[in-house]
Amino acid sequence: MRRFLLGLALLVSSVQALPEHVQQKLDSVFSDPAVRDGFLGIVPCDKGFLKRHGVILTDTTRRHGHVPALPGYIIKGGRHGEKAARRKRTNIGRIAGAEKLRAIVQELGATHVRIPRKWLYHLPGMPSEVCDDNYVVVVERMDIVGHTENKKYMWNLAPAIASELREVLLIARYTSLHSANIYMLADKQTVAIVDTELYPNTPTLESCLRQFKKMVDPATVDALP
Repeated sequence: MRRFLLGLALLVSSVQALPEHVQQKLDSVFSDPAVRDGFLGIVPCDKGFLKRHGVILTDTTRRHGHVPALPGYIIKGGRHGEKAARRKRTNIGRIAGAEKLRAIVQELGATHVRIPRKWLYHLPGMPSEVCDDNYVVVVERMDIVGHTENKKYMWNLAPAIASELREVLLIARYTSLHSANIYMLADKQTVAIVDTELYPNTPTLESCLRQFKKMVDPATVDALP
């Protein structure tokens, strides 16, 4: 699994290069080792320091943030702390999972499901080994509704949207099936699967469907063709 994820992530990153203006801006921000290591949580660093140097840290545990000069993108670091030693390939999983889901959406011709584009970004000055210590993920920002509002939209999902989403998730054997990972977009006609990390333990179809019915009204799901 690890070799597969690494190979797919490198292939995707080589084919879908990060837009040049994004690459250049990130290089200018993260070329400062204090900013780079502070964002990753390698060294103690307050949010004010990072903000003064052009990056906003929005989640101190998962090391998520954004660069205000790049409003269309989100930056996701790896998992740090107690689990870090056991999970060094979180970012590779995010890239590989996004491509797997995107391929399923395209094959089905689904028009109500979107997968954000994701790129691996090598942090300046770090070793070339592809792991969460050396790379972060740059994610296309989706215009999503708020979390509380999203729960209501997902529960009352229109049959046409629910049908496509169900098929994508069941084919992918999606493991993190809840409304914190799948959001209604502002157009109210499309949902985005924002958490795309792959996990080695593949759930059964029955398990996926049970989880789906916890997010979407079971009456709607049972009435789908």
